Amino acid sequence: MMPNNGDPMKQLFDWAVANSSPELLRSQAAHHQQQGTTLSLTPQQREVLEYIASQMKGNDPFTVMKKAYEVLQNTNSSMDETLEAMETIDDITSKIDYAIDFHKMGGTEYVFEHFLARSHPDPRADDPEIVLSALQLLCTCLHNNPKVQVEDLYQVRFFAYLEDQLKHYNKQSKALLKKLGTAFVALSSNQPKTLEKFAHHHVIESITNILHFENDENILSKFMMSLLSFMFADHKTAILGSELEHCWTKQEHSLKSFVETAITDFERMDLMEKTALFLKECARYPNTSFSFVAEAREILEKGIAFIKSNASQEDKEQLLPYFEIDNKLH
Repeated sequence: MMPNNGDPMKQLFDWAVANSSPELLRSQAAHHQQQGTTLSLTPQQREVLEYIASQMKGNDPFTVMKKAYEVLQNTNSSMDETLEAMETIDDITSKIDYAIDFHKMGGTEYVFEHFLARSHPDPRADDPEIVLSALQLLCTCLHNNPKVQVEDLYQVRFFAYLEDQLKHYNKQSKALLKKLGTAFVALSSNQPKTLEKFAHHHVIESITNILHFENDENILSKFMMSLLSFMFADHKTAILGSELEHCWTKQEHSLKSFVETAITDFERMDLMEKTALFLKECARYPNTSFSFVAEAREILEKGIAFIKSNASQEDKEQLLPYFEIDNKLH
């Protein structure tokens, strides 16, 4: 019972807060069911509880995601409505269970077919922001999510889309190139078979070409992260090593020439760090017959000497841990 003194609206608010817990409501319902009694509510109290229940039901992530998906499916939705819906779904699917739910309801396929592959006429796909948001959403659903990664939608169709975009890198916007770098990391994370496929299709060579073509540090860091993710695979196949060796030693735009320059560029600290990590993984490669294994170690040692001679004390403290060669290296 609410006390009779004080502001009635304040009393109603306090009562609503006190009775809005789902656990408390279930407990009260069980008690009255056991006692054979009912909970007496005033009309105002009943209205407040019904409102709370409706809000709780309407705001659970799955329901919100379904409503946002309906916006995507409506080709009459405006660009702003579509972007907002994609952002909402992207936020919710950052939790893997919801990413799987979105995939099961056909959401990932719809996003790919309508906004990227353009298998179905949809005027919204002409907007570059829509394309970027669609790519970001699929990356979120993919990352460290093997149940979704192994689907043909991604391993065949999405891979073919990314491969085609990568081959025409000189025609892509900087924003799209960044997203492509993210997409390759998302698709390959914890997927050895995907990494082998990347090697067979010379994706690493395309990435190496981009590293020499671009000047934007964010783009370079994204694609260096892609290469780094390839090296984190537990099972490093012969084809992966052969593709790396080819890119490392080729006469023009070699991977070796890029990393040698990148690790001495204090203007691009983030790229220096990622490049050093990539070199350390190269030096750890189990097949030591590849030239990049020994040469990666040599480049790291030169990088350490360069930093010690030329970097400020603050930069030394930041950079050297990325370069230091531990005893796991060959």
